Amino acid sequence: MSIRLIVTDMDGTLLDPNDRISEENLRVLLACQQQGIRVILASGRSYLRLLPYLQQLQLERYDGMLIESNGVALYAPKTKQQTVFEQLTLGESKTLCHLFRPYGTEIQIYFDNGVYYYIPEALMRRKEQERKKRHLPEDYPWMGGPWSWVNDTRNGYPNQKRILSFEEIDQERINKINLTSDAETIASLEEEFHRVLPSAYTMVRTCPRMFEIAPRAISKGAALRHYMDQEAIRSDEVIVFGDGENDVSMFNQVSYGIAMGNASEAVKRHAYAVTDTNAADGVAAYLRKIIAFRE
Repeated sequence: MSIRLIVTDMDGTLLDPNDRISEENLRVLLACQQQGIRVILASGRSYLRLLPYLQQLQLERYDGMLIESNGVALYAPKTKQQTVFEQLTLGESKTLCHLFRPYGTEIQIYFDNGVYYYIPEALMRRKEQERKKRHLPEDYPWMGGPWSWVNDTRNGYPNQKRILSFEEIDQERINKINLTSDAETIASLEEEFHRVLPSAYTMVRTCPRMFEIAPRAISKGAALRHYMDQEAIRSDEVIVFGDGENDVSMFNQVSYGIAMGNASEAVKRHAYAVTDTNAADGVAAYLRKIIAFRE
């Protein structure tokens, strides 16, 4: 196995449950880069939320890359060049929000450095309970996250606004729309969501609590294929790590798609192999099996 490129998802994959790159994962990925292997961080997050991690991993020094917002854009830290493939228009975004509003999920509308979020009143009690249970301050955001009813992403999306009407959305270009609730509700709505979604768009369940909607041509896999073609990198020279449905599109582009131990069985079925969980440094554990390091 001759690897030239390592691609890793972030949440549930490279990051531990505390949203950090562990010392072991950091050590191994730096060692790989020192041996000439490039690293791509592929995430639903945008540039600002990935910035601390690209700095930790020294991607600018080692000519690494970011796949932002589930494939909306490629970003090269070394040249500061961003390639945007396709985004949702303002009109499309409002139409999709109105389409999914009757199902009672929280709706999040992401642009490059911010997010609008619409919360049905029926969900506010659960958010209030979680705030109280976690002893969170009054200014803590109400917006839900991939693992909880409330989540603070202001470090990466500083411009956040809770909206009561979709007419308050005024950004012309939108990266993605998230639909989020508890895992049971999201599972029960999956078939219906796919039924009503217009064919011009794609929807993936990125974690048990969340669906993400984007233009059909957009995926992590499409962005990865663009980069591989550009750099003349073969499928058998790439290893991809992931845990979510949005990572399967990358598995399909390469010979070695590695599912995390915490991934769903549906994701694992698409993988070449399964490694340990994100909490147990599964990325580093697998790389140590296949790459001889000069640490």
